[in-house]
Amino acid sequence: MFNFKKILVVILVLCVYLSTVTLFGFVNLDFGKLEVTRVEIDSDATISAYLYKPSGIREVNRVPGVVLSHGISGSKEMMSHIGLELAKNGFVAVVIDLLGHGDSEGVFGSEDMDPTLGMKDAVEFVSELEFVDSSKVGLVGHSLGAGAVRAAGLVCDNIEASIFIAGGLGEVVNDISKYGVLNSTFPANLLVAVGSYDVLFDLDETKKELRPVFGCSSSIEENRVYGSFLEKNARSLFVTDTIHLFEPADGRIVSEIVYWMNNSLKTEDDIQEIQQSFVSGQLAVIVALVVFVLLVFPIFSVIFDYFPTLKSADEGKNKFLSGRKLFWVWGVLGLALFLPLFSVGSLIPFPPLVFGSSLSWWFFGAGFVGLFVGKKWLFKNRSIEIKSILRKSLTRSNVLVATGIFLGIYLLVFLTQTVFLTDLRVATIPVFKTLFNPMRLVALLCFAPFYFVYFFVEGIYLHELRKNDSSEMLDLLKVVGIRVVPYLVLIFLNYFPMVLLGIRVFPGFVGFIVEFILAMIPLFTITIIYSWWFYQKTNNLGVGMLINMLIFTWISAAIFPISI
Repeated sequence: MFNFKKILVVILVLCVYLSTVTLFGFVNLDFGKLEVTRVEIDSDATISAYLYKPSGIREVNRVPGVVLSHGISGSKEMMSHIGLELAKNGFVAVVIDLLGHGDSEGVFGSEDMDPTLGMKDAVEFVSELEFVDSSKVGLVGHSLGAGAVRAAGLVCDNIEASIFIAGGLGEVVNDISKYGVLNSTFPANLLVAVGSYDVLFDLDETKKELRPVFGCSSSIEENRVYGSFLEKNARSLFVTDTIHLFEPADGRIVSEIVYWMNNSLKTEDDIQEIQQSFVSGQLAVIVALVVFVLLVFPIFSVIFDYFPTLKSADEGKNKFLSGRKLFWVWGVLGLALFLPLFSVGSLIPFPPLVFGSSLSWWFFGAGFVGLFVGKKWLFKNRSIEIKSILRKSLTRSNVLVATGIFLGIYLLVFLTQTVFLTDLRVATIPVFKTLFNPMRLVALLCFAPFYFVYFFVEGIYLHELRKNDSSEMLDLLKVVGIRVVPYLVLIFLNYFPMVLLGIRVFPGFVGFIVEFILAMIPLFTITIIYSWWFYQKTNNLGVGMLINMLIFTWISAAIFPISI
């Protein structure tokens, strides 16, 4: 017999979720003043994009066009809010998934890879639109996308403005045959925007590199315009207090982008006052993400009543370890192995996604080493039988329920993304995305064994071996602490000395990888809450372990660039 109260809770949570994504949809359309469509740009590899344009524009009143591109392991959703703000100010904006990223086809990192990563094809696409003034096109790119902007500016002859957000400079773009030489006229009307706490950029070195480009013999002043927009040699270094991950979402950088394109591509009569609205849309997405995560609990509560075999008998044989010992063994173990195992992905590029292989080997290595340490020193005399726990976890009921819940939330994301053009993001990274590219479905299968080992071993440590001797809420906080506190300490070491003392503990690429953990911490928190809650309900690892495995395989298959 159905429990209507529990079903009602599921319906109410779904209504809240749909309300928030609907709000985002209205904001994304500027409440009917814009038209937003998903488009595919035909090329050797099809490029996926969002097209933002003011409603009602026609061939008789052509407007400037802007093409935007994201950073590595990103997607068009990370820059779509900038497309929104540009369209509100009278531009046509095309926000693309770079080659091998997101929903675009192609392979990232091959020797014969197009250095524009699809930007050139996007420029041709926007220039051929009947309502776009093809003589007035601007480019915006973040990090990897900034290098693509620079390469596109070299081969496209109608670029009137270029914006590098924390990219397009340094050794990674030193091949002048692909990226050209920056000077006082190339690219036209150049804005460089960077966060003062960007681990990839030393501002003093950046200013030295830009001196000849800005025509300065002395130090460059931040946030000052050099040159002339009319003569197409305007230059500016815009600096704001943010980090690499958050630069595209920084409201001051977004305003500066709109200001720069207004002055580069419009006359004074065309320029409008900049009024941002993307923040309210982003808040709606954050609420939608939280509700989406919470939706799993009432759904399982309904299912639990009809699967009595989900509940395992409490054998009560284990001799438990203290939370402090578990913290030092499991919590610190993952942190200690992070950088060494992350580098394994560059030696063993499988699963075949950039950074995805590194992440999977880190998870697998942490699980394998944790299992070895446990069997050698911790599991003895505590009645921990690996085969028995595995058999109890992988029952038919557990597999069916976990798979069913996963497919349900995946379908919800599919409807959200296709109907509302809405992404669910952690920090600025869209993590729950539909897998339109067949290669990503293949990658999904490749990741599964790596994450299975990790979440199985984590379950043994944090649930089978840990005694619950406190209230449920306090116990949950202890488990979350064991899981995430070591990584919070790492983030603290990365930024605290930089902000207060100007000291970079983890400079360059290592600092970038550490910053990657910042986006992982919310995911760690979500998965440990899931596994704890399911274990409390069922007294076995099965459902929580399998859902977490499926979630991480989904996220990994969705966000990392394809490299085969």
